[in-house]
Amino acid sequence: MVTDYGASTPEEYARRLTALTAASWNGELSGLPMPADTREFAMRHVRGEISMEELIALVKGQALEDLRQERE
Repeated sequence: MVTDYGASTPEEYARRLTALTAASWNGELSGLPMPADTREFAMRHVRGEISMEELIALVKGQALEDLRQERE
């Protein structure tokens, strides 16, 4: 996450976002690897098939569905 509130150059922002994504993907942040469905959503975004807003909506929807299933 960028924490300098806009002081970064676009290149620095991209570098930080890439590092954060890689850490999340590999489980370095939570100790668990990124779920397969989330990886697929992320790859669809990388390929330009869905926007960032669509990616966020899909991941939120999947998280809510996972919570619902855990409660059943």
